[in-house]
Amino acid sequence: MLLDTHTFAWWLGNPERLSATARREIARLGPRILVSAVSIYEMALKHRRGHWLEVAVIVADPVGQIVAEGMEALPLQLAHARAAGALDWDHRDPFDRMLAAQAIAEDATLVSADRAFAPLAQTGRLRLMWD
Repeated sequence: MLLDTHTFAWWLGNPERLSATARREIARLGPRILVSAVSIYEMALKHRRGHWLEVAVIVADPVGQIVAEGMEALPLQLAHARAAGALDWDHRDPFDRMLAAQAIAEDATLVSADRAFAPLAQTGRLRLMWD
C-alpha cells in the first residue's frame, strides 16, 4: 500500500479522520506500507508557505517518522517521473500524478480520500482504497 500525502499526515496526527478499514489495514500491513518522497516534498512545500502547519513534526524528521511507524520510504525513480508525465489522466496536480504513477509502477494500492483519483481507479489502472 502507498499512502497519499494526507493519509500519512492523518495517520500520524489525526487517525480518526481515516476510515476504520484504512486504519485497520495500515496497522496490519505496517512494514509493507510505502510513504513517497513526493508526499514529503508536498508537505514541506505547503508547510514552508504557511498552508499546512500541522505537518511540522513530519517535515522536521520525515525519515524518523516513517521508521517509527515501521513503514518504508519510497524514493522517486526516473521511471516514476516518466510515467507520471505520460499518464493519460486529465488531472494537473503534479503531486497526485506522481503518487498515482508510483502506485501503478509499484503495483501498490493507493490509500487516499482524494476523489480526483477515481477516474484512474475506474479504468482499472490504479487500485484505490478510500480513507
